[in-house]
Amino acid sequence: MDFTSYSSLYQAKMGLLVPLDTGVLLTYSQCTFHTSFQHFASQTKWVDGHMLAYSGTTGDDSEKVKIMTTTSATWLSLAITFVLVIVLIILTVTLKTLYPRDLLRNNNKCVADVLALIKGNEELL
Repeated sequence: MDFTSYSSLYQAKMGLLVPLDTGVLLTYSQCTFHTSFQHFASQTKWVDGHMLAYSGTTGDDSEKVKIMTTTSATWLSLAITFVLVIVLIILTVTLKTLYPRDLLRNNNKCVADVLALIKGNEELL
């Protein structure tokens, strides 16, 4: 049993039939994920030493959180995908022209055809 399922079962006071109800299971699972994310975000630091999540407010001093959104990762992944598609197309066209289907003398459709070619060839034996 994984950690999430066990913690949901534990919240249901080990009642084996309670998690079979989808509404109850959804409530317990949301609580489990919420708690685990809070622990992860409150204990994780960025490379520069700042906390991943802000610590909230203390008294009257409220911390302002700078939010920075970037789309560079999206564009980078799209560019890599585009380059890979182009390389795939070039390789496919090149291999089709260098090695056409009629290169082999016989029409090999199954493994038995290949075995017959090997049996008839002294060099391959």
